[in-house]
Amino acid sequence: QSTWVLGSARDDVRCTYDTYADRLDSLLLLNALLFPFALNTLQFSDEFVPGLDCVSTAHTAGIDPAQACIEIRHMWLHTTWVYLVGIDLMMPFWAILILLRCKIRLDGWLQDTLSDLQRMRRSVVTPVQANVRLTARQEEAMAEEQQALVSTLGSFIVDYQDIFQELWDGRCAPLVFWATRLLWSSATVAIVLTSFMFAIFLADRKHNRAALYHFVPLMAVGLAVPLIITLRSRLYKVRSSTGATTEDFHLSTEPSPVLVLSPSTTALLSQSGTVLTAPSILESDSVAEG
Repeated sequence: QSTWVLGSARDDVRCTYDTYADRLDSLLLLNALLFPFALNTLQFSDEFVPGLDCVSTAHTAGIDPAQACIEIRHMWLHTTWVYLVGIDLMMPFWAILILLRCKIRLDGWLQDTLSDLQRMRRSVVTPVQANVRLTARQEEAMAEEQQALVSTLGSFIVDYQDIFQELWDGRCAPLVFWATRLLWSSATVAIVLTSFMFAIFLADRKHNRAALYHFVPLMAVGLAVPLIITLRSRLYKVRSSTGATTEDFHLSTEPSPVLVLSPSTTALLSQSGTVLTAPSILESDSVAEG
């Protein structure tokens, strides 16, 4: 029975770690996809780089570049392009570093918890001799030891969940919050940068200005719609904050960690009389064992 109890505690440790590590992995994957795009902006064709192809084409045609190129007439456009490229390069890089730092902290918690479990296993698991009959007093003493083990492991489960909650709320949740904002910001900057470069490309083609007049409003609407939806959601959240607390829980940006417990561990905690203070969810034995 002691081996089963220890295995159940180990599975719950792994379930808690995997639940939040998956969140970090998703953000890492998205930022890793955006970072190569930022690097590829430096490899665009010359005609899409402001102030490069247009100037050479104007010199070849014997035209004043200031008359043929909008980025030459308005130098601030070139400066804006430089800033957009720099921001687009740094934001995914910062987000990846932040998420890796949080992942290292979670790995440290997992290693420390499993090490404590291993030490507990060595201290409580003793070899049992086969074909040995126990007296009534010995059986009673063994039952008391098993009950004490259940109580000890119940306290251990609550303690490591409390430690994890403090770690996530105090040292990881703020990092995930900023990494998520950096992800959205870098995606927005990437779209703005591409649109900005293509708009300059169209503006330098004086023979087809109609395309520019269609493209700019289209991109403006495309960027404004998510902003409006976000503002409406924030406004709804502010209004509902004075009402039901249930809506606040669902709309919160970074909710408190949910303790993932298997039915076997829930039974263990009930048997030991331990009460959880953090929100928890039940997970099937098949998931816990996985």
